[in-house]
Amino acid sequence: MVEATIVPDWIELPKHLWDLILEKLESPSDYLQFSVVCRSCYSLTKDNQNKLGKKLELRQVPILLIPIEKEHIWRIYNVMKNSFLEKYMWVPHDKRFSGSSEGWLVTVEVDYTVKLYKPNFMNSERKSKSNRIVHLPRLFPPAWPLEADDIEWRGIHILSTTIVEADPTRNPDDFVVVVRYGEFLQLAFIRPFKDTTWIHVDVGERITFADVVYYKNKFYAINYLGKIISFDVTNSSNLNIKLITSERSSTGFYGRRYLVKSQEHELLIVERYSQRDDTSVDRKVLQFKLFKLDLDQAKWIETKSLGNTTLFIGDNSAISVISSNFDGCQPNSIYFTHDEDTAEYGPHGPCDLGVYNLDSQGYVWHYNIELDVIGTMNGRPPIWLIPPITY
Repeated sequence: MVEATIVPDWIELPKHLWDLILEKLESPSDYLQFSVVCRSCYSLTKDNQNKLGKKLELRQVPILLIPIEKEHIWRIYNVMKNSFLEKYMWVPHDKRFSGSSEGWLVTVEVDYTVKLYKPNFMNSERKSKSNRIVHLPRLFPPAWPLEADDIEWRGIHILSTTIVEADPTRNPDDFVVVVRYGEFLQLAFIRPFKDTTWIHVDVGERITFADVVYYKNKFYAINYLGKIISFDVTNSSNLNIKLITSERSSTGFYGRRYLVKSQEHELLIVERYSQRDDTSVDRKVLQFKLFKLDLDQAKWIETKSLGNTTLFIGDNSAISVISSNFDGCQPNSIYFTHDEDTAEYGPHGPCDLGVYNLDSQGYVWHYNIELDVIGTMNGRPPIWLIPPITY
């Protein structure tokens, strides 16, 4: 007698078990592949999209946007494969972006209003879905008047942006935008669904901030001399500003400091040491140093390794990913771009970009991008961007 084989109908599993399975998805491609199995799988993924969306976005390796000669169009470079994709992005902005965070690109308009763009891909026929745009009110203008066409200075009125909550439709009350702005790189923030104007973060003295990050329900900001403060935007009339560490001297330090929330939920400080070639004025990384911030003891602890972690830094909010989740992602390494500073570019443009390995303390320059191509990017340097989930 032949026994009948019973094939389980997996789709009949209780919904709470499917929710647990979907939470284990490691990449957007897993998410998309599951959604096309059948109509029921599509419904399950759609039901879980809001819950999984942010987690999937944060687990992605960023793409590198590279300008081309045509206005408003950017090529997409995959640093894991060291090659350009056959896709483009269109953003109606032909100068430097004022930061990138949570998949949003930031621009400053002629009247100093601010726009956030979440761009979509264009295909080879140059067709694109509409970008998502968030309009923000006028930021505090510079102390000195600028001509309406002085787009170079307007482009650096905001030097970087940090955003909390990638999708304002998902949790609008949690959507917060913090910027470093103006001649002295002060801090301001806005909660677009609560505030009608930008709010200046008054720390009681003039501090030039180098970076800001959201960590454990507070914002932490570091200045160029290593002083770190924290503040809380829950109550705009009381930001609860606290000094975390005093200024820190570093022998021979010339460069920038970054704050990064690691995959191990630690707060990291990255020091970028740079030099300029006396003959060409081109900027070049010498080394990176890495520290963990001990909040209990209010001190920096130097560490020599990122382990199975990779960082991406530049004009974007710094990004941390688990290296082994992505083919071609170099562990214990820092991928960097030529972020904005006070000096002009040298003859080779924003050429200070590449990969730095903490084990060997060596680097590979320019990825696989020709130096003469980089030299044409003076007005629009490359920038990291977390891609759409459909990537």
